[in-house]
Amino acid sequence: MAYFPRVSHELERQAGQIRKMPGLHEHPQIAVAPVGLQVGSTDFDPARHSWAAIDALSPMETVTGEQQVRVVKPINPALLTIIGDYRTGDNHPVINDSKRRAVEAIVAGLVKSKPVFDKVSVEEFERGANETDADVDEELADEIARPGLKILVGDGGQIARENTPFTRIGDALYVRVKHPLELSVPRNVGYVTLGGNVEVNTNDDEQTDYADELLTGRHENDNNRLRALGLHTVLTTLRPLNGFNDEIIDTQHVDQVIAGGIAQLFE
Repeated sequence: MAYFPRVSHELERQAGQIRKMPGLHEHPQIAVAPVGLQVGSTDFDPARHSWAAIDALSPMETVTGEQQVRVVKPINPALLTIIGDYRTGDNHPVINDSKRRAVEAIVAGLVKSKPVFDKVSVEEFERGANETDADVDEELADEIARPGLKILVGDGGQIARENTPFTRIGDALYVRVKHPLELSVPRNVGYVTLGGNVEVNTNDDEQTDYADELLTGRHENDNNRLRALGLHTVLTTLRPLNGFNDEIIDTQHVDQVIAGGIAQLFE
């Protein structure tokens, strides 16, 4: 299983920053609780406070003669959700299988590399036998809307579709997993099958140039759509050894790009 030490270090650093941010409470930025960033103390009131909230060491009790509870600013818990979107576009079935295995490997690596977050959740989404992409989109949109940092892993094509329920998304990094044949076509290797069973004669420069333009345009359109949603995106590609026999992911490269993406997300 992959392990991403740079990602682990960067997430741990950001978890510390998240915890320092003031949390939400029914009293604006102020709460009475036994833990948090103390900003003062107040007299204990059994009608309002729990007995467990009494600060037995408060020096103000000596001054006021009343038992004290701490007045604190609540500190945000560091929440992390790792989301694997296993849906893929209309591509060659072997490409689909390679990308799915890559998404699984990255999700597993993120889980293994996670720092001491207060809560880490892993959510996986794929299209069931009786489900449409619209059904999955609704479930995924609900998950993305929850509080905390989200790292999404997938090929990005499904979220980038038109007429989805996704609105502007914050605190989220999208790790796009692509096969090299989805980004450019090799030259002079005979016929290559792309998505939708489209064959390209790579010995024909005109056909290859046209296919490259289509692939580049599709990739950029998806990226623009993801950015418009507020997602910060990073790209990792599979490493083909011999044709479709992929090494799946370059662990060191994935570690570097995800860690860099998280750092930029918080700039």
